[in-house]
Amino acid sequence: MSKLYTNIRLLAVMAILSVALPGAFALKTTNLYLAEGSSAILMDYSYTDGDFVMRSTLSPGDNIVELKDYSHVYIFPAPGVETITVTPEDDCMKFVDDTRRGKKYYDVYASSKLQEKYTVTTSGGSAQLPTATVRLAPGSKARVLEKNERTLEYVPYKELAEGDNAVELMMESELVPGTVPFYYLCGEENYVLDVVTDGDGNNIEIKQDSFLGNYIELTAFNYKTEYNVTTKERPAPQGDPVFILSEGSHAYYKSAYGGGAVNLNPGDNYAELDGPYYIFAAEGFHWVSFKDKDNNDIPIDPKKGCGNISTSWGYNPPYYITTAPNEGPDPTFTINIDDVTGIECYMLSNNKTHLLRPGKNTFSFNGYIEDSVLIGREGWENYSPLYSVKVNGEEQSPSYQHMIRLEDGMVIDIIVNYPKDKNCVYTFEYSDGAENFWTSILVDGKETTPVDNKIEVLAGKKVELLNTNADNWKINSITLPDNYVINKMKITDVLSFTARNDDKVKVDASPAAEVPISITIDTDADQLKVMNGDWNTGHPVKGLRNGHNNVIIKDNRDFLMITHVNETASIHSVQYRPTPDSQLMDANKSASFPYYYTASGLREGAEVFIYVNEQVGIEGIAAEIDSDSEWYSLAGQRVNRDNLVPGIYIRRHNGTAAKVTVK
Repeated sequence: MSKLYTNIRLLAVMAILSVALPGAFALKTTNLYLAEGSSAILMDYSYTDGDFVMRSTLSPGDNIVELKDYSHVYIFPAPGVETITVTPEDDCMKFVDDTRRGKKYYDVYASSKLQEKYTVTTSGGSAQLPTATVRLAPGSKARVLEKNERTLEYVPYKELAEGDNAVELMMESELVPGTVPFYYLCGEENYVLDVVTDGDGNNIEIKQDSFLGNYIELTAFNYKTEYNVTTKERPAPQGDPVFILSEGSHAYYKSAYGGGAVNLNPGDNYAELDGPYYIFAAEGFHWVSFKDKDNNDIPIDPKKGCGNISTSWGYNPPYYITTAPNEGPDPTFTINIDDVTGIECYMLSNNKTHLLRPGKNTFSFNGYIEDSVLIGREGWENYSPLYSVKVNGEEQSPSYQHMIRLEDGMVIDIIVNYPKDKNCVYTFEYSDGAENFWTSILVDGKETTPVDNKIEVLAGKKVELLNTNADNWKINSITLPDNYVINKMKITDVLSFTARNDDKVKVDASPAAEVPISITIDTDADQLKVMNGDWNTGHPVKGLRNGHNNVIIKDNRDFLMITHVNETASIHSVQYRPTPDSQLMDANKSASFPYYYTASGLREGAEVFIYVNEQVGIEGIAAEIDSDSEWYSLAGQRVNRDNLVPGIYIRRHNGTAAKVTVK
C-alpha cells in the first residue's frame, strides 16, 4: 500500500520504543559446507578487545550462517590445524594472511554478492586443545575460574602455583555442554592482578570487575600462549557500594549513552557512575525487587525488563537488587511460513534478528517481560502487505510488517506469496455528485477505466488512485479496501493498495463550495500571512488591505491560519465570529514561537478581526457615539458618521482615542 495506506510502518511503531530499533537489519545467509575430516571455527572481531572472539565451531557438512547486511565473519582453522581453504574465493570470501598477528583466515563479507554455498577444507596437523602457559611470579596468588553461562556462577577450574602452569582451554564446557567455556584468570580471594604481560613482554589489558576485582578472559579461541602474572593484595573498596545484590542474584547495567554491559554479582558492587543507566536482570534471571536506599521501589519497564537510574536526578544509592533464575522451560512460539525471501523476524527483547526457514520455525522468548516480535518485509522499499497473517487462527489486518505480542504456545501462520491465478473485483461507490472524483486509476502502473464501476485485478498487483484536483473537493471520507478510512487528500497524494480479496472503494465527497467571509485588519495588512488551510497545502488569501475586506474561502478548508511575516513583530490578538449570529471568540494561538493564530469552523458570513496593535476600549455601536466625536478610518481619512460601514475605526474625542468596532 502507499504511504497514506501503509506508511504505518510498524516501526514507526518504533516511535513506540522511544529508542531506535537496534539490530533491525536485513540478513544474508550462506551455507559453509565443512569437508570431511576438516576442523574450522567462526570468529567475530571485537573492537573493544582489539582481537578476534569466538562465535561457533563448524560442524561436518552443512552450516547455515546468518549475517547482517555489510557485516563480517571470519573462518579460522581449528586450534592445531595448519591450513585452511575456502572455495570459491570471490568478493565476499577473501583469504587473509595476517603477518602482524601470525594468523591466516578467510574474511566473509555479507553483501548482495554473497553466494549460497562455500566449501571449507582444512589440512595439516589435527584439532587439539590449546594450552596457555601462566607463569606466576613469586609471592603472587592467582587462579583460573570458569563461568557457568546458565547460573552465572564462577566455578574453580585450576589453582595456580608459583612458576609455570599449563592451562588447557577446553572447546566445550562440561558445565554447560554445547557451549564454549569462558575462563577468568584472576587473583585469589583478597588478591587482584597487578601486571600481566605476554611472552614478548607486552602489557595485556586487565578488565575490572566488582566481584572478581579484575580479570583477563580466556577461551580456546582467544588467548595468548604465555601470561606472566604478578598479583597484589586487593585494596579495601573506597566509599559505599552502589549496588547490593542478595545471595544468588545476578544483574548488569549499561549506560543509556551506549557501551558494554557491566556485570553485577551477589554482595557489594562498587561503581563510578555518571549519567543515566539501565539495570537489567542477567540473562536467564528475572526481577524480584529493585529498591533504593529508602526502600522505594524502582519501576521495571515491562517491555524492556529494566529499571532506570540517573546520577542527575533522583539518585539515591545504594540500590538493593534481588533477582532469581527463571523457572521451568522458556515459553515458545511457532512461525509457519511459505517463503522467507526478503522476510525478517526481529525480537524486541534481545534486539536480535532471527533466521527463518520455509515451513515451521519455533523460537523461545523471555516469559518474564512483555516480549514482542516484528515480522515482515526487510528494508524500506517494499510496502506490499503479506498475503495472509494469522495469529492463533485469527486473520490480521493487512500490512507489510506485523508487531505481535507473544504468548506461550502462540502459532503465527504467514503466507507471503499471492495466488498466481486469483482475480479480485473492486467496486467503486460514490456519493451524489462524486462520480468523477478520481482523475486516474492505475492497475500495475497502467491506466484503467472501470466498467459498471468495477475493475478486475490479479491478486498481488497494485492499484493506485489519484485526484489531481483534490483541492477543489470537500472530502467527508474515502474508504479503501479492508475498511481503511481517510478524510483528506492532497493533489500529490497517490492512494494505493495491493489486491488481495474482492472489496469496495467508497468516496463520500462533493465539489467544494465558495464561502464569503470578511476579514478586518487594523494595520500592517501587507505584512500579514493569511492562509486558507494549513501552511503546507492551503491557499494564501491575497490582496488584503487595512480595514474591511470581503474574501472568498472554500468550505473544504473552513479555517484561516494567520501570522506576521516579520518574526520580530507580532500580532496582538485575533478574534472572530464563525457565523454572523455567534459570539465573538478568540482565535487559537500556537504554543511556540513564531506564533500564529487559527480561526476555524468558518461559515458564510463569518467575521475575522486581526489586531496587530493592542486593542484599546471596547466594542461599540456608531449610533451610540456623541455627534461631536471625530471619526477616522484606519487608513487615516476622516469620514462622516453616516458613512460608517462595519469595521474598526479610531474615535477621537476630548483628546482621547479608542478603537471601536462598528457592527
